[in-house]
Amino acid sequence: MLMRKFLSILIFSTFLLFACSSESDSDSNEEQIRYINPPEWIIGAWNALEDSTEVEQWIFSSDDVVMIKNDVIISQRRQVEGYQNAGHHVETEEVIEEDLYSITFYFPYDEVTYSFEKEQENTIIWIEKTATYSKN
Repeated sequence: MLMRKFLSILIFSTFLLFACSSESDSDSNEEQIRYINPPEWIIGAWNALEDSTEVEQWIFSSDDVVMIKNDVIISQRRQVEGYQNAGHHVETEEVIEEDLYSITFYFPYDEVTYSFEKEQENTIIWIEKTATYSKN
């Protein structure tokens, strides 16, 4: 009789453990925040029109802003994730308009803003550097 009671408690405890574990996993997935949300008009790859431009190419996706600089790929989403994985708090602030996209990253030790103005359908200007880019 004692063995049967022990076995019942063990089975019930195991059930509770897995039930609670599953619930907390779904909660953390629902709370995941997207820090980067470029507008549809800027999504794609943009190449510099001038050779002297600091950043050769910008690539925008629905959840990332990537720059290619001296053949080095720098993902802003991965930078945010890297700081978060190290236990740091990161915030972003976006301005999205019909012909303007601006994002500011508030990293622990730095604040960085990238702003782009749509000049024509296939041309944008990186406002901070006054550099012009053409869409592939």
